[in-house]
Amino acid sequence: MSENTETPRDRAESRRTTTTYVGSRPTIRIVMPDGWARALLTGVEAALGGWAFVLVCSALAYASVASNPWMGSTTWEGALSAGADLWAASLGAPVVVGGVSYRAIPTLLVLLLIGILRLFMRAGATFPPAAQWFAVPGFAVASLLVVGLGASRAHWWEALPGALAIPTAAALWAVVDAVERPPAWLPLPGWAREGLRMGGVEALAALVIAVVGAGAAAVAGWERAVGIHELLLTDSALADALAVGAQILFLPTVLAWSLAWITGPGAWAGEGALHSPLASDPGALPALPVLGFLPQSSPGWWVGLIPAIVGVLVGWAWSARRHRETPVDQAKVAAVAAGVLAVVVLVWMSSATMVLGSQRLAVFGPRVGLVVVFAVLEIGVVAGVIACLAHPVTVAAARRRWGALVAAGTRSGRGSGSDGAGESAGSSDEETPTLLADEGPSGTGSHTDAGRQAEAGAQAPTGGGGGLDAGSAEPDSPAPHDSAPAGASSASSSPADGKTRDRAADATTALVPLVSPGGPLSAPESGDAAEPDDGQPEREDDDGSTSGSPRTP
Repeated sequence: MSENTETPRDRAESRRTTTTYVGSRPTIRIVMPDGWARALLTGVEAALGGWAFVLVCSALAYASVASNPWMGSTTWEGALSAGADLWAASLGAPVVVGGVSYRAIPTLLVLLLIGILRLFMRAGATFPPAAQWFAVPGFAVASLLVVGLGASRAHWWEALPGALAIPTAAALWAVVDAVERPPAWLPLPGWAREGLRMGGVEALAALVIAVVGAGAAAVAGWERAVGIHELLLTDSALADALAVGAQILFLPTVLAWSLAWITGPGAWAGEGALHSPLASDPGALPALPVLGFLPQSSPGWWVGLIPAIVGVLVGWAWSARRHRETPVDQAKVAAVAAGVLAVVVLVWMSSATMVLGSQRLAVFGPRVGLVVVFAVLEIGVVAGVIACLAHPVTVAAARRRWGALVAAGTRSGRGSGSDGAGESAGSSDEETPTLLADEGPSGTGSHTDAGRQAEAGAQAPTGGGGGLDAGSAEPDSPAPHDSAPAGASSASSSPADGKTRDRAADATTALVPLVSPGGPLSAPESGDAAEPDDGQPEREDDDGSTSGSPRTP
């Protein structure tokens, strides 16, 4: 058989197949949420509406000065281009005029744009919250198209941060209102959510301080503001309205200056012209009527106590209404609140800085960093400390500590009084045995059985010089000074003191025959060697004598 001949077995092996199983791959589907087109259109409408408002103001300004011979070269096309430039300025882009860069954000207009866009988003409240984010590209693209196509003194890329920040704030506002609880990917503990609320309250307190300060400054500097307005030489009611309206668009900026002045750091009204409670520059100001509200004097450091007092009130009120279980959790809430306040004040003060020229007016606005630090310390930190100190646990611990200190002081006072009474009673107890010993064996006092036994033992003759048996006398005749040392007890400190004195008197009476001349315990004659002591220390009495424990011969 040939070697190339194929056998049936070979044919069967060639027909064998191998099956390979491949696991299913995850399928990623990008699905647009319901209502995304509506949110996108909302953003475009808000951008075009804001631009239209600025354009109308620019047209009215041109109409009010059209009769002025100095404005003869101005045309409607120029007015429309100026409207686009102002819209770029509203988004934070600098406007270059005559080679000089100017930047001044109408902060009230920015807030109005956020509010209007949020109002437009309410129509899409029935759609998922994720759809609201599509308003951001709609607003940004429309705004940048207006600036890029119509502005002649600003660049569209410099307006990009503002074109994104305004719709983002409005969309975040809408999403927070629509979501009842934080999403799973953003777990927030209870103290963090409460800290956000407390931070909002502190920011509101800062706003109240700024409003009150601005109102007081407006009352004090109204005449100066009116005098600066007359320098503008407005010749019509429309021009006056436009001048006043343009300054109203900077109302949050004025409030930021007010807060910067009250907290202490102050604001620059030009290079080297600082206005604060500790410094005031009387130099020339730009012809802006609102600058007439700047204080012309420096009252001193006490102005910084105003936000600190407000911080105390905020902390006390918050602790009275809402507090965590422990002071540690309350401190965490205070830390989050201080962080929220710092972010709000930072954004607020940054938007209030302006560039109104190339030299002296290039520095114009609050001292941002210092204002943030001072506001957080005077409002946020003070409120947090007060909230922790007013916590029920802290208050209870303070009360216990105070009670312990009062009790310790009371015991110290009573102890000093008892020591004085004990000393007087001790001296009286020591005088009693001495008086009884002076009476002698023939005293008129009655003797106890122990005393009579001691007398009989003293009169009986003994082989070794006579004396009392130690075993019979010692249990019934304890030493008076060993049983009741001076100063150890007071005569009025216990009801049993009377019995103790009676027992001491009886024991002393029993010892009288022993210490009498010729007795077993009498002093040795002169020349005799004194017997060694039994180890008991002698004690000096009040009368100068010494006494110790009785010894048997």
